[in-house]
Amino acid sequence: MYERNGVKYGVTEQEQANTQEEQPWSRKNETQNMQRAYTGMNINKREKEQSAEQIYLELDEHMKKALCFHEQLADYFCFLGLQGFKRKLEYQYMCEVAEGRKLHHKYINIHKKLIPVHQVEVIQFIPREWSKYTTEDVNDNVLPKFVKSAIEQYKEWEEETKELYEEMWQKCINVGLVVDAEYISTLVEDVTKELKKINRMHEQLNGTGYNAVSIHSMQDKYHEKYKKKYNEEYTNKEVKQTQYQCYHFYSFPLFFL
Repeated sequence: MYERNGVKYGVTEQEQANTQEEQPWSRKNETQNMQRAYTGMNINKREKEQSAEQIYLELDEHMKKALCFHEQLADYFCFLGLQGFKRKLEYQYMCEVAEGRKLHHKYINIHKKLIPVHQVEVIQFIPREWSKYTTEDVNDNVLPKFVKSAIEQYKEWEEETKELYEEMWQKCINVGLVVDAEYISTLVEDVTKELKKINRMHEQLNGTGYNAVSIHSMQDKYHEKYKKKYNEEYTNKEVKQTQYQCYHFYSFPLFFL
């Protein structure tokens, strides 16, 4: 038996055929390898889609709970007669509405799918026994206790939110959802900024011992700040645009009219 130019002589045709089938570059093996790779890609893609759906479901559930939490906290402060804190929570409520819509928009744009509809357990933040009372029953004697409780729960909520967003960001990184990770990183940045504001508020109130006079003295500043932000971002855009157009119309020299 000898070989010339890659062809073996002195072997049967069957042996030659078997030898060719065993070569690593044979078409049969190449096809099988491609099929395996394609199957692996499909599995990987399917796993990423499932991971993305689960991540967005968790984010959506938390954001829906955040709406409930901030709405009740706004009512809580309103009931206590603290209009500044109420304004801050009303503003944050609207921010949560906008962010929730953005979450759904992102998922549809990136993954071409809808976030599945799911039920969310409603948070009961305001004590149930408060329904027995009216605002006339509120006085400065109860403010320190109730404000301290609310601010501590507020702070805890935002800390848990930050931890959740960071966890979801890490999950995206682990499965290669880069675009989703970039979006979630903006959520982490936003809640980090909000947490700094709440920590500052918490420290300021702690420094006064949650004194009722100090609590009342903070309301005007918060009321003006968040009333302005609320109006600028959520109610006054069309009015401002109309005023802007009118100003420029009447500022032209007469010979243009």
